[in-house]
Amino acid sequence: MINPAALARFGTRAAGYRRRMAKGPVGALRSRERAVVRALLGLRPGDRVLDAGCGAGFDSAWIQAAGARVLGVDASEAMVAACRKAGVDAVCADLCRLSLDQRFDKAICLGALEFCSDPVGALSGIRRHLRDGGPLVALYPRRGAWGNAYQMYHRAWGVPVRLFEAVEMQQMVQRAGFEAQMDVRATAISRVVLATRKATP
Repeated sequence: MINPAALARFGTRAAGYRRRMAKGPVGALRSRERAVVRALLGLRPGDRVLDAGCGAGFDSAWIQAAGARVLGVDASEAMVAACRKAGVDAVCADLCRLSLDQRFDKAICLGALEFCSDPVGALSGIRRHLRDGGPLVALYPRRGAWGNAYQMYHRAWGVPVRLFEAVEMQQMVQRAGFEAQMDVRATAISRVVLATRKATP
């Protein structure tokens, strides 16, 4: 589940969150990250995409604009409401207990795992909703000076954040039932892992 402090913090920031995240240095950083995500996701019109940890729909919006069908999932009711207000379908749910009764062609999880108390559980929840061989693209903060700064910023607001080594993330996706395909640096703060759902025995 998402850390309660993170849930409360993001819930209070839902209004105007997409606009703030698209401006200034943060917007530039996100633009670089999303370029890597788009390249790895290989989005096609008609794809059914799960946006796990969708927030206010920052990424769901461009996926939908590309002609794919997207469903956002977030633990914050306020973020889900903001996502719906932007015209994106979204539901409020815990990734570790996800039960949507549907399968997706592809999934993204961008900037959510660091706030989860059980990242492997969250990845497993995503896996259960992907078709066999379906790709997951996950963005995460990496260990290092910039990652530490990211962690300290959130801690100033009482929100604990996990940082990950690339090897650690690859091991986690494998434990969750994925096959790690590649792990690349996106920015000084973040990395992106591409993994595919292992076939059901």
